[in-house]
Amino acid sequence: MFRSLRRRLPRLGRWPRLCAAGICVTLAVSSAVSARRDATAKGSTAPVVVAVRALPAGHVLIGHDVVVRQWPARVRPGAARASPNEVVGRRLAGPIAADEAITSTRLLGRDLTTGLDDNSVAAPIAVDDAHLADLIHPGDRVSVLATPRRSEWAGTGAGTDTNSSTDVTVVVTRAVVLAVLADPGDGVGTAATEIVVAVPRETATRIARLRSSRVFAVLGDPP
Repeated sequence: MFRSLRRRLPRLGRWPRLCAAGICVTLAVSSAVSARRDATAKGSTAPVVVAVRALPAGHVLIGHDVVVRQWPARVRPGAARASPNEVVGRRLAGPIAADEAITSTRLLGRDLTTGLDDNSVAAPIAVDDAHLADLIHPGDRVSVLATPRRSEWAGTGAGTDTNSSTDVTVVVTRAVVLAVLADPGDGVGTAATEIVVAVPRETATRIARLRSSRVFAVLGDPP
């Protein structure tokens, strides 16, 4: 009886060793597969349309303005474009740097309002200040003020006294700038800048009503 038991003990001792060896092999294979997947993911690339040189806000893109580069897929912007045909002919909503990816949200169009809530709209505001485009950029927050035009001043008997605080109306504060379009002018009229801001629908309606009789001014708000 004892002799039979001694014969079985070595046999029973093999199973733990075999199980341990099997587990080690399984872990090694799994680790190798994971490492290969990681290497493949890190090495994969995707086409991205980028600017060949620095371009100003309001510029209409042409074929020579862009080129397709291969970017690591893990850092490719979600709104990046893959083909020049998707951006050529579109107008830039803001300045763009050389080698910067041209995303759909950097172009004027329906994508400009991506992320706005249902009660917000994009409202254009013209300002007689060509230098505003150097100070205000997409993503900034601004306050918009309105003052009567010169003809309106004359009609109220205010003359040229434009210092009356009662005639300065605050239209909106901390509005997000979506686009800045500079107009260099034609050498005859006053150069202007048009900004597009995200505002509630009722504010956009008010801006439209004031446009014919008021002059707008824009002040930069803190971030």
